[in-house]
Amino acid sequence: GVEPYGWGYLAASIAVSLVFSDFFEFFYHWCGHKVPFMWAEHKKHHVFPNPTPFAVIADEPLDQLMRASPLLFMPMLAPLNMDALVVCWGLLFFAWGIFLHCGYEHPQIDPHSTSMNTAYHHHLHHVIATPGNALHCGFWFQIWDKLFGSMHKGECICARCSQSKGKREREDWDKLDVPDYSVLLQPEFWLRRGQFKQA
Repeated sequence: GVEPYGWGYLAASIAVSLVFSDFFEFFYHWCGHKVPFMWAEHKKHHVFPNPTPFAVIADEPLDQLMRASPLLFMPMLAPLNMDALVVCWGLLFFAWGIFLHCGYEHPQIDPHSTSMNTAYHHHLHHVIATPGNALHCGFWFQIWDKLFGSMHKGECICARCSQSKGKREREDWDKLDVPDYSVLLQPEFWLRRGQFKQA
């Protein structure tokens, strides 16, 4: 409930926990590209360069545990409304994660945003971020990538800019070799160990 701290505390605690969680997600993700032993775990999430909504949960158990750890330790640091925390994480984090990994650049969400990460930014992350080269590791806010110098500084290849240059037309799509993502629906894919041998 709201008591004994009131609505102001509830709103402030949600805002602080979301900003903290966003920084934690960024920093953990950034370290996953910068620290070799962490890349060994995180690289499995990058098995498909063009992610799907499944990729939001396509992490190894240790990766998942670390990413969810703020749910465990934030309530130990300050009194939090657990209902609000679960709704924020369950709805906002996973819903935004699905959007970031869906590969669809929604026309109403500007890929040139200077404050929010979009599906375009996360697509760039999956395409060009490598071990030692952490780019666009942020989840919601771009401020962390800006502070850590991990923003892509090359040519914009978003759908809007590409289409204005005559690229990314239907004929181009038809020429692509689209990976078979249906393997993600097979339990054997998730149960097999050692299928991620590439760097």
